[in-house]
Amino acid sequence: MALSLPLSKDARPMGQSGLTSFPLAFGTMGLNPESVSDAVAVIEHARSLGFDQIDSADIYGYKSPLGFGSIEALLGKAREASPEAFKGTFTATKGGINKELGAPYVQSRDYITSACEASLKRLGVETIDLYYIHRPDMLTHPEELAGALEALKAAGKIQHIGVSNFTAPQVSALASYLDSPIVAHQLEISPFEISPMTGGLLDQCMEMQIAPIAWSPLGHGRLITGNTEGLSTDKAARLLRIKAVIDAIALKHKTDNASVCLAFLLAHPAKIIPITGTIKTKRLDEAVAALECTLDREDWYSIIEAYNGVRMP
Repeated sequence: MALSLPLSKDARPMGQSGLTSFPLAFGTMGLNPESVSDAVAVIEHARSLGFDQIDSADIYGYKSPLGFGSIEALLGKAREASPEAFKGTFTATKGGINKELGAPYVQSRDYITSACEASLKRLGVETIDLYYIHRPDMLTHPEELAGALEALKAAGKIQHIGVSNFTAPQVSALASYLDSPIVAHQLEISPFEISPMTGGLLDQCMEMQIAPIAWSPLGHGRLITGNTEGLSTDKAARLLRIKAVIDAIALKHKTDNASVCLAFLLAHPAKIIPITGTIKTKRLDEAVAALECTLDREDWYSIIEAYNGVRMP
């Protein structure tokens, strides 16, 4: 008899912050920075579904006509236009990437301080609930970065500290210089990218009580479309193996591939919170429907086997 992995709509802890989150986070990268009304409409719809974590970054929108910081500025305008839509939410944003400087990663004390202050101004808030370092800067000592983050927190400019795309040793190194806990780690996790599960990052999250936040949980959409463009021969073969298994699981449970991908992550004991990348209300509805998708252990491990290309020992 298959052992089921039932999911829950219960709020998930954001590490040791005291914050809790709906099991899915609302990602803003795909918003049109030139349309406040569209942003308000989709945020209001997300709120009606239970979303309460709004995820952004200062670099989001940098390729748009409005440039760097434009999605944060959009959120600031949306908050001003519809304060009600943001009630009961918390905002996470990220800093530390600035391709305009040609680095592209900069986390010196002066840069992180100015980047955070610029985010505050664009978002139109006095404090950022959760501030992430977007990608690690190997040229900044973790003691300097920790000092910058603690100073921002002491000044009330940020409430909680997160990291994104760090290795496990980089997390440990930064944590050793911080007085405050790292409460969240944003990572690429999907059935097509399980290295955080096998390489120790999710184990570290559980050990240190860090909330894992999954970006690109649908494998950049490839697990829906099967698009192998730009992949190496080995990765293309892996993608098609995984997608075939997900297709079969979706058929078995009378659901869709996106729900299977999200359920795969949500079932992990680290209490992963996937970020939805869509700005379409219908797709948000479908994402929330994933909370009704009950996989079993055979389903779950069949995805791992498809990733590895061999059966479990």
